[in-house]
Amino acid sequence: MLLSLMAVSAQDQVLSLSNNISWGLQNLAKRGIITRRTDMYGYTIDEDGSWYIYEEEAKVVREIF
Repeated sequence: MLLSLMAVSAQDQVLSLSNNISWGLQNLAKRGIITRRTDMYGYTIDEDGSWYIYEEEAKVVREIF
């Protein structure tokens, strides 16, 4: 019984942590802050974290969408 209670408590903590992380990332995105440090296809990131369109890849993205 004690093990079951501990498992339920751990699951609740994991769910709470997941919700907090999701909320934080959504709020950063609403403010225009991108925390991703690897390039997405069609963009490049410079040393200070600013994103720029990479035209060669952006052409492919525009064709797809």
